[in-house]
Amino acid sequence: MEGKKLLLLLIGLVVATQAFKPLVRYDDHKVIKLKIENEAERLFLSKLQGEGLIDVWSFDSNLVVGLVNDIRVDAKHHDLLQEYFGAQRITYMIKDLQGLLDSEQLALKLHLGDASWFEKYHNGAEIEAYSKELAAEFPQLCSFEQEIGKSIEGRSIFAVRITDGASRNETKKIWLNGGQHAREWISPATVMFIIDSLLRGFGNDNEITNLLKTTEFIIVPLVNPDGYEYTWTNERLWRKNRRVNGGTSYRGVDLNRNWGNHWGGSGSSSSPSSDTYRGTAPFSEPETKSVSDYILTFPNIVGGIDIHSYSQLVLRPWGWDSSKPNDYNQLKKLGDGMSAAIKQVHGMDYSSIAAYELYYASGISSDWLYGDARMMGYCIELRDTGRYGFILPPDQIIPTGQETLAAVMYFAKALV
Repeated sequence: MEGKKLLLLLIGLVVATQAFKPLVRYDDHKVIKLKIENEAERLFLSKLQGEGLIDVWSFDSNLVVGLVNDIRVDAKHHDLLQEYFGAQRITYMIKDLQGLLDSEQLALKLHLGDASWFEKYHNGAEIEAYSKELAAEFPQLCSFEQEIGKSIEGRSIFAVRITDGASRNETKKIWLNGGQHAREWISPATVMFIIDSLLRGFGNDNEITNLLKTTEFIIVPLVNPDGYEYTWTNERLWRKNRRVNGGTSYRGVDLNRNWGNHWGGSGSSSSPSSDTYRGTAPFSEPETKSVSDYILTFPNIVGGIDIHSYSQLVLRPWGWDSSKPNDYNQLKKLGDGMSAAIKQVHGMDYSSIAAYELYYASGISSDWLYGDARMMGYCIELRDTGRYGFILPPDQIIPTGQETLAAVMYFAKALV
């Protein structure tokens, strides 16, 4: 029997190795921090970025004079940046990017079902399967909607609805979604942690129990299933969806520049090669079109949060403009309250700011939630602030989920 178990374990390791080994490697790549001090430097970096020679991680590729940017660079262009800017101006987030990715893959392979579900990251099929399991385990609270739309490659986009309310039609609703940007693995993991916590907390936690009696949560864990799948099978740091933008070349569309509110403005790109490419029109992508249409079927959603990583921020409207929204005071109070709720859990600091204060971004979902769908709309950027960036270790899934749940609970209770 022990020999059989060992054989199964070895087979599992082989399968895991084949499944998780990415085709794109980042040997000798680093992630650096660099502040742009003048327009000439911005143009120099923009030229390298436009040619695909550097990858700007933070600030969503909006290179701005005066801001510190996180930049992934290979060995050749690292030396070029050192020569141009001087070594003293460059600091390092990640000195061995491939080593960090290898560690992530090893962690995945070492967990073959014997650990808590939230002690490792999961692919799209596993996220969907666990969502179905939870709906079956808690039928009085949870319903699973198999397909609210399809992705560009035909994958189903599913939703989970959670409430103990007597009437779903009359219950006030809170919207949550994750996984718009493919490489941000902590986003769908955190959304799944919130789903799991709400369901298991009912009857065991007074705040959750009371909230679910009057409130419904409508949740889409994975808005971008194609891009997310691609990060598991081909390129771990892919960001966009998998739209073919001409010929047979996959370039993708940034789904969080494809929403209808002020689409096409600053902080988005018309170039298909850009990480912030906005697409050909508002809601040109089936992912954003189906999700936004689904949201609009519910007349009484009072608040929504789009969950991303990284930077530890609570972002409120507007992203497209620096003007104050009509509900500025309420938006700020809610954002500040979420930030404070997060800090109470593990002491982590999340800054509460208007989205434009980080960078201008047009066609983003949180602006659309507030400006078009008429709810309190936010974006939360999860851990961390740069040590690991998009490669957040799996041992941070649970604490990230716990502090984000606190923010969501504060948000929901304030609105319902």
